[in-house]
Amino acid sequence: MQRQATDPGMIVLLQRERGLMRPAAPAGIALFARISFPKASMVQEYVTLQEEAEKRDHRRIGKELDLFSMNDQVGQGLALWHPKGAKIRYRIEEFWRKKHLKNGYDLVVSPHIGRGELWETSGHL
Repeated sequence: MQRQATDPGMIVLLQRERGLMRPAAPAGIALFARISFPKASMVQEYVTLQEEAEKRDHRRIGKELDLFSMNDQVGQGLALWHPKGAKIRYRIEEFWRKKHLKNGYDLVVSPHIGRGELWETSGHL
């Protein structure tokens, strides 16, 4: 008999969250995300890939090595570069700039901020 993707050994629980996305949800409610696989062998492959990705998570590594920090008051996903991280960033940008110029590309610089109307028109606000 062929196993079905609904068999317990072929389903992986991805994450468990309290009702963060739904503030009105009662405190006892938990949200579960899961994924199923057509073959049991694919479950272990997936779990191994996820474990490897977690080892290379830039958010964890950046914090551990004191490269940068994040602050929601500044903005979600906006890095506050610490001295060691700023030096690495500078070196990467310098490498990128030299490669682009060497290969005939022009550099363009645009503002980091813009009028609110721009972001409303583009659908970002």
